[in-house]
Amino acid sequence: MTATRRVVVGGRPLEVALELLEERRRRGLDRRDEVWDGELHLAPPPHGDAQVLVEQIGVFFRLHWQALGLGETLPGTGVKRPRTPDLPALGPGVPRDYRTPDRSFLLPASYDRLQGGWIVGPPDAVLEVRSPGDETLEKLPWYFDLGVREVILIDRDTREVEVLARGERAFEPVATDADGWLKSEVLRTLLRREPGASRPALRLRRTDDPAREHVVA
Repeated sequence: MTATRRVVVGGRPLEVALELLEERRRRGLDRRDEVWDGELHLAPPPHGDAQVLVEQIGVFFRLHWQALGLGETLPGTGVKRPRTPDLPALGPGVPRDYRTPDRSFLLPASYDRLQGGWIVGPPDAVLEVRSPGDETLEKLPWYFDLGVREVILIDRDTREVEVLARGERAFEPVATDADGWLKSEVLRTLLRREPGASRPALRLRRTDDPAREHVVA
């Protein structure tokens, strides 16, 4: 009888053969997977549009934020709580509870949270690109409990943007200003969806230096 493990894919539980999980690990296809309190959540390979979006957002923050000493942005880096035990069934060094945001942001005072390739404790902000059928919204309570200050959500296809700021009991949406901008206080950045010739675009701009901006088509 083939040995299996219960996993979650797109919010649905499935039984998957252990040999397939091992093959997936060998081929490096598990880099976006997460473990939610001991439960393995498989992430499909990232869509090309999502990868471009995450990378282009990274270009803005590397040039107009990180290079100026305002913080550090990290793509696809696992986030866990301090002293999280490993889950031996998934191999050495795999924590039993972690998430992998599309991008994490650390302010200088939080640099010590980058330990051994992991962010241990809350990033100051995280960014998630939403795709059909993903589990982004289900991750918000975990980010809140961890202590994340802001979550930025961007729809892969429509470029719709949400900025969620830490409230008393949950994240609360930030309202747009009169010009349609959403402001990230943590990152000192404005974000706005704009119509494009063939598809909507995303415009990012520094709040304290409007000349520093970038458009992701």
